[in-house]
Amino acid sequence: MPKISDDKLKEYFSSAGGFNPIYTDTVKLYNDLKVHAEGIFPGELIARRRPSETDEILAYREKTYEPITKLPLSKAINCYSKIRRSPDWMISFPGGVPARIPDEETLENYCTYNLPGFVSITNWTFDILLPQNLIDANALIAVIPLENIDPNQPVFSKPVPILFNSDQVMFYSETEKYCVLRSRIRNNYLDATNAYQQGERYYYIDEVEIIIYEQGKEGYVPIFNQLNTIGKFPVFKVRSESYKQFDNVSINRSRLHAMVPFLNKAAAGDSDLEGSKIQHLYPLFWYFQNKDCKSCKGAGERPSDDGPVNCTSCGGSGKIKFSPYAHIQVDPAEMGKQSNPIPPAGYVTRDTAILELQEKIVEKNNYKALAAINMQFLDQSPLSISGDAKQVDREELNNTVYNTAEDLVATIDKVLYFINEWRFIYIIKEENKRKEMLPNIPVPQNFDLLPSDYLMEELAKAKTNKANPFLLASLEQEIAVKKFYNNPELSETINLYFALDPLPGISVDEKMSLVSNDAITKEDFVISSYMAQFIRRALISDKDFASKPYDDQMEVLKGYAEEKIKITDAAGQMIDKQKEQVLLEMKGQNRLPAPAAE
Repeated sequence: MPKISDDKLKEYFSSAGGFNPIYTDTVKLYNDLKVHAEGIFPGELIARRRPSETDEILAYREKTYEPITKLPLSKAINCYSKIRRSPDWMISFPGGVPARIPDEETLENYCTYNLPGFVSITNWTFDILLPQNLIDANALIAVIPLENIDPNQPVFSKPVPILFNSDQVMFYSETEKYCVLRSRIRNNYLDATNAYQQGERYYYIDEVEIIIYEQGKEGYVPIFNQLNTIGKFPVFKVRSESYKQFDNVSINRSRLHAMVPFLNKAAAGDSDLEGSKIQHLYPLFWYFQNKDCKSCKGAGERPSDDGPVNCTSCGGSGKIKFSPYAHIQVDPAEMGKQSNPIPPAGYVTRDTAILELQEKIVEKNNYKALAAINMQFLDQSPLSISGDAKQVDREELNNTVYNTAEDLVATIDKVLYFINEWRFIYIIKEENKRKEMLPNIPVPQNFDLLPSDYLMEELAKAKTNKANPFLLASLEQEIAVKKFYNNPELSETINLYFALDPLPGISVDEKMSLVSNDAITKEDFVISSYMAQFIRRALISDKDFASKPYDDQMEVLKGYAEEKIKITDAAGQMIDKQKEQVLLEMKGQNRLPAPAAE
């Protein structure tokens, strides 16, 4: 039985989050970003900015609204998704699984190939958890099986992580260990009049049982009841930035929340811009009209049973409707009255400079939204290379993304813990033994975030400023690896190139100067000059070359260099002999050039 009465449950079901003490705060934080992430018309925002506008104008704004703020927000989220491409990202499952667990039922097999709906826990992390974690920092995760488990005939259950957004949390308490969550699934049912209605579905979860209630003709009835065989409360809040605390209840805030003020300004400004285009961009036609409507005799209204109503012929103006596609009929002015204007119609010219100004303001706010999270490099508009652009703080950017990566790992650790409990609690009785089966997930620290063109510009500036050769080599390596990240073999070769080059980041002229002054050895000069050729030869000769220790790799390259030096020295000696022979022959034939005049 639930910890609360049926009457109390029904109150939760019928409430709009009123029993959740932080519902209003968390939903507002969620909606602040959701309206931009999902491209929803920000009606409340615009009504707040334009309080005197009529409902008709607000409805027009909604019809013409285009979600331009969806782009910068989606770019930011996509940039965070590059965490998955980090070379440090891994879920390392331990070996030595107990023999009682078949290979096809291990935690690794289930979470890598058989997670219902997503195939792998990694897919779920970056398809569901990451974007929702960035938009809704107070979302909940419930890890539960959606099929009944018979304690008398235990099988390997199939628990799944389900994410519930803040507007679905009717009640949640970590101390009382129970929650009431609204599902996004709706069910159709016939009411007392045999008319179809859409019903709600709710989850009740505590450390004793899991019940799913569904709305029907008879009210809310349980359609699923499962004993909580793990004896733990399998619901928790996603990890994010802490924002406020209400006694023992905390509220998180999204790490993208700094974008909200500028996204709001951009969304409202673009809505104003659409109206301004109608008012300023298109010519306004005017005409002289002095003919009364024949239907209402110029009154603009006609009588009806419910009182006066606007005349349908003239629309309430009292004058004959005019079409700009029709000829204009101008009657002569009556004696003693002012003559009609010539011409009787024309266009009002409008200042369109305001449109350009408003468009720049919208673009600037989108740019500032990205700059607020140090991701202004994602903005591709001309503004990003203007005087308003600022240099990206790479350390700050990596710290921001690292914090999000840490959030993801903390959440996944909990998800995997509960999946492990649900699947193996019947077979592995000791909890410490089950914990030994959990994987290790290190928080990644290396992120490929900056675009190639930004890195190229950074490299060009570094060369112009004669930066340290090692820095130049590091930038070149970063660009090369980024360019060919989807070609593992080529990426491996590039990494070997920069790891083994004894003279990284130094130009050919500088190398020649160093070797002529005996500042470097001939071997180092040759290895650095023939790096690509030597590495290709080494990989062909030895398929395990890339995994060998550094000293062993360098020994191979030095051997190649010595061969090359011998060949070039022999070739040089041969050329010298040929020159000497030619000189002797010319001397014998008296064809030597005359000595230069003193």
